[in-house]
Amino acid sequence: MPYFLGASCCLAGMAVLYGRRHHVRSLERVDADHTSHGAPVVA
Repeated sequence: MPYFLGASCCLAGMAVLYGRRHHVRSLERVDADHTSHGAPVVA
């Protein structure tokens, strides 16, 4: 049982880190897209 809890916590942490990394990359891509077209970046 402790092994299962540890594994699930590890998977949850990896999922959160992956989600954040993907979210940051998508935001950077959107910012670069806006600046390349000369449009104002909406906060």
